[in-house]
Amino acid sequence: MIYVSSPYSDPHIAVRHQRFLAACKYTSRLMADGKNVFSPIVHSHWLNGLPTTWRFWAN
Repeated sequence: MIYVSSPYSDPHIAVRHQRFLAACKYTSRLMADGKNVFSPIVHSHWLNGLPTTWRFWAN
């Protein structure tokens, strides 16, 4: 398993989106080469903006 760590946080949404795209490109190259990969940015980007409370995630 390869864990792909990459920057994400930034006050500007466009910067976060570009970082997401870069992580996708790198992660997909590794996966195309047959590697087993996990990238928290790639796998979680679309969850950004959801509530962070325990009550929300418990449901």
